[in-house]
Amino acid sequence: MRYYASSTIGAQLYLLLSLFVTIIGTYNYGLSLDSILLVLLGYFIYGCLGIVVTYHRYLTHRSYTARPWLVKLFSLFGC
Repeated sequence: MRYYASSTIGAQLYLLLSLFVTIIGTYNYGLSLDSILLVLLGYFIYGCLGIVVTYHRYLTHRSYTARPWLVKLFSLFGC
């Protein structure tokens, strides 16, 4: 059986790398808890709301209904 790597593996490795670099930056440069929370908030807004919820769930599958202004806002977050 041959295993073919999916394109999502690269995206997951990138996210793990960014988390690892955030931890290193906290240790080396003394980033505050506010900075870490800001990074996590950005990840939630851009990654979760922008990419997963809007691009994939709404624009690809139309699995829910939303107001047009909300779709435009969340699509902007995904950019």
